[in-house]
Amino acid sequence: MSVELLWPEFTSTEGPRQLRPVLAHRWGALVTSVNLVAMPLVVLLGALGIAKVLAVPAMRAAAAHAHLSVTVYRTIGATELAAVAGLLIGFWWHPAGASAAVGVVLLMVGAITVHVRNHDAFLRWLPAIGTAALAVAYVVLLAGGWT
Repeated sequence: MSVELLWPEFTSTEGPRQLRPVLAHRWGALVTSVNLVAMPLVVLLGALGIAKVLAVPAMRAAAAHAHLSVTVYRTIGATELAAVAGLLIGFWWHPAGASAAVGVVLLMVGAITVHVRNHDAFLRWLPAIGTAALAVAYVVLLAGGWT
């Protein structure tokens, strides 16, 4: 199926920037490239942040593995929830989202550092690397004007 059939306003000769208004028109203002990157971050950080704040058994085990106290892990969870709030506000006010995303990158650098210090297998690093990559993509898209 060609793009023209899906979006008659978008022809193959137009660049990707012309697609953005069509997407916003078709699915509402919240569906933009920036917000499509932010949504997985919101879901992921929200779920993990809540689990850490509540200190569910899996998070207690993760804290013990990382040689961190449950209190520190709860603080990390609260920081993740603050990032979620910033990303949600960023749907309408981009500086808040950008600040939250930079905070997520810093948080993930800390997570990767903990994995390195614990000599964890590379597969255990991947969630932190992926989360940091999404946060960087969010900031890059904002900086490029893809709002």
